[in-house]
Amino acid sequence: MRFIITSLLIFSFFFNVGFSQTKLPNSYVNVGLGLGMNYGVLGTKTVIGYRNSGIMIGLGSVSGGLFGYEIGGQISKEWFYANIGYGVFGWQQINNNPKETVEAGDILIGAMLGMGQAKRVFIDIGLGHTFGAQTRKDFLGNSISLDSFNLVLGIGFRLGTKE
Repeated sequence: MRFIITSLLIFSFFFNVGFSQTKLPNSYVNVGLGLGMNYGVLGTKTVIGYRNSGIMIGLGSVSGGLFGYEIGGQISKEWFYANIGYGVFGWQQINNNPKETVEAGDILIGAMLGMGQAKRVFIDIGLGHTFGAQTRKDFLGNSISLDSFNLVLGIGFRLGTKE
C-alpha cells in the first residue's frame, strides 16, 4: 500500500514538470549511467525500442567486483515510465563466507525528465519494489525476506532524430 501511495505522489509531483515534454527525440536507443537496480546497482542502463519503450538491459557492479545486472522491459509515455525486470539488487555476506549477490524481480515507476530544449539529455529518477527475493534466517532462526523498496537515480542520453 505504501508503494502505491508513494508512486502516486511521485507521479503527481513530476506530472507538472514533465507534462510540457511532449516533443522528445524519436529515439530507438537510450543509454545512461546511474545507481539503482535498473543500472545493475552501479553502472549503465540501455533501453532499446521506440521512444523509451522496449527491452531494458542494466549492467554494472555491486560490491567488491561482484557483477550486477537487470533484464526486463520498459513502457514509456512521454516522460513517465514503468518497467518490470529481474536482476541483482544488492549483496550479502553470511559469517565469513564470500559475498554473494541477491537477485529478485522488480517493478518500478519513474520519470525521465528532459534537460534543455532538445531533451536529448535526461535525469532518470524512479521508485520500485523487489519481489521474490531469497529469504534468510536470522540468529534466532526467524525467516527474513530480502524484498525491499529501491530508488533509481541516473543521467541518460537519447539517440535519434527529432521531428
